[in-house]
Amino acid sequence: MSTVVMAKCWPLQMPPKAKAVLISLADNANDHGECWPSVSKITERCCLSRSSVIRAIGWLEKSKLLVTSKKVGQRSNYTLCPDLFEATEPVSGWNRCHGDTGVMVTPPRCQGDTGTGVRVTPVKATVIKQPSRTSKTILPEWLEPELWQLWSKYRKASKSGFSEAAQIFSLRTLTRLRSEGHQPRTLIETAIERGWSGLYAPKAEARSAASPASMRAL
Repeated sequence: MSTVVMAKCWPLQMPPKAKAVLISLADNANDHGECWPSVSKITERCCLSRSSVIRAIGWLEKSKLLVTSKKVGQRSNYTLCPDLFEATEPVSGWNRCHGDTGVMVTPPRCQGDTGTGVRVTPVKATVIKQPSRTSKTILPEWLEPELWQLWSKYRKASKSGFSEAAQIFSLRTLTRLRSEGHQPRTLIETAIERGWSGLYAPKAEARSAASPASMRAL
């Protein structure tokens, strides 16, 4: 269990079924938000039906909280992105997709419960619209929009482009490196300067370059 990821997930407001699945995934995740439990295991831990778990996972993906990688014949790999949570019409969105009708709920029951969703307060965030008609990226408060636009423009001009999934992973990497003490501006400017397609922590200069022994050898 990652206490870092779990601490970011607990305050988020959303429908109870989605919250139960989110916390179950966070309890299995490492510090990078990655985990790979089976749907059967999630249903057992959350006391939900299989269909409810699958719908909850879909809701979490739509809300930018979860990225799912699927491979034929293998378990799905999940990556939690609590910093990118997009609380956009969560109640109405849940109702339209899953047939719920109310706006207030009682605590979820076990197998076959019929919870109806809850109202949520949108997370304060900066919305940057992308060229796609429906795609948009939610930036954390600490990231300057102009800096992200600089990185997006650079990536889109590259051969690999900058898909929505790539944007999510890039923001997740930037968030992790920032938590390790690196400055986002330095990371982005260094990547652009050196022609990198990803964001990496700057490597320390070789010790021999500045060591007294090296200076004497010169």
